[in-house]
Amino acid sequence: MPELKMTMQDENPTTVPVEARTANLTDLENLRHFLSREDIDGAFQPALSDLVRGVSIQERVQLKFQNGAWIIAESNGNIVGCLAIVPASIPLEVPPAAQDGTVSLGVSLTRWQVEKLMELSTVVTDPKLRAAGVKGIGKLLVDEAIQWILHEGKGNWGLITDSWFGGPMGGFIKRINGIDTLLRVYTDPGKRGPHGPLTTVYGVVCDQRDREFFESLQPDIATLERVLSLQHDDDGR
Repeated sequence: MPELKMTMQDENPTTVPVEARTANLTDLENLRHFLSREDIDGAFQPALSDLVRGVSIQERVQLKFQNGAWIIAESNGNIVGCLAIVPASIPLEVPPAAQDGTVSLGVSLTRWQVEKLMELSTVVTDPKLRAAGVKGIGKLLVDEAIQWILHEGKGNWGLITDSWFGGPMGGFIKRINGIDTLLRVYTDPGKRGPHGPLTTVYGVVCDQRDREFFESLQPDIATLERVLSLQHDDDGR
């Protein structure tokens, strides 16, 4: 079992044993309890329990288990992080923006040579452990998810993840990938609410094919970043 270093102020560094694995049916109740914790629920925008989500936390756990898989991180028998892997619904081409001020920006995915796109969802780690100085749980989860994608998709699936604009996912995924993989930015009232933040979508590097694809997109991604930056500056004036 991997051991992650924990550095406490005024104390000697210690290690915390953490294991990431695919969840099974018997894990779902503990997973529901974990996601229902106030500090976990409130880590999302909007909160997982917010009615705008359209499903309860219990329904979320069940549906994502039925449609894909949950990866959980455990330490001493307790869940300390999770993510779901489910089929993605992102179109290969960027949808045109409506004439009502909504945002729809991004790059084309038509040259990504994959048979199916899957998506990471509900990615979260225990804020109590993060506050205690434990680092690396998120990477353990994503690494396990990548192995699941490569195995289940036999090397033919691609992987993306989404978050809210301004959230920590962009920097986290960029550190894991070692390359910028911003793919889409769009207004998403169905998930974020009518006045919520924009949704951002990032690619996840699973193999060399993915890396080469994202490398080929760097000029387009740089343009997308500039347009987004200018638009954000205008909104802030």
